[in-house]
Amino acid sequence: MANESVFSVGLMHEVQIAGEKAGCEPKDFSHLSKDAVLFRKVLRLIRDEVTISEKVRSWKEQDGVIYFSVTSDGTTGEGWIARLESKGYEISDGVRVLFCEKDFKPTANVTTEVAVLKGVQFKDEDRITMKIQAEAKRNYKIPNAEIACLIREKFTAKDIAEMGICEIIVMHKPFVMHKPFADSEGELNFLSVEKGYHGDCVYRWHARPDFNYYPSNGFAFAVSSTTVSSTCSKI
Repeated sequence: MANESVFSVGLMHEVQIAGEKAGCEPKDFSHLSKDAVLFRKVLRLIRDEVTISEKVRSWKEQDGVIYFSVTSDGTTGEGWIARLESKGYEISDGVRVLFCEKDFKPTANVTTEVAVLKGVQFKDEDRITMKIQAEAKRNYKIPNAEIACLIREKFTAKDIAEMGICEIIVMHKPFVMHKPFADSEGELNFLSVEKGYHGDCVYRWHARPDFNYYPSNGFAFAVSSTTVSSTCSKI
């Protein structure tokens, strides 16, 4: 049986206030003071909810655009393969090839503010590479391809889903993919961050000018880049 020595007036008041905010009446909580197990369960749920709601997100949304920052540390494409796989991320054979291309150019100590445009903001007929790039060109810049790796480390698929999208396609300068990994010789590809068959992964999307994307896609561009003075650790 609960009593005042176990549940202080302050704790009871905390539960009651939370309940009233949720639309409950005081009488709904009268039996809690007599049930220690139920009281502790309710209090724990309330405090967990507060913790979740007050958690500081590492991204923000403004006018339908997602913003966050990432900082490079000089990791090469080959280094990213080892680094991401050691953390359990899935990397397809095709992406491995792209990471090793000369067009994958790592930077060190560069902080990039990233803007992710949601596919739902575009009409179906306008949700194609060249029109998305044309729209983004007004306010944003072409990002470095390594941004995909930095985003992968920063966010899980669950985090990305909380943004209201299913994957983030980085709209960097497209890589040329050759057979046997591409559907056609000289196929253009973007790197993407998404949920794969076996877990969170770095994958690739078609980047041809007329390719039509899904409303659930998000498209990453650079807002600005700033060189920082911290010491980098190159893998």
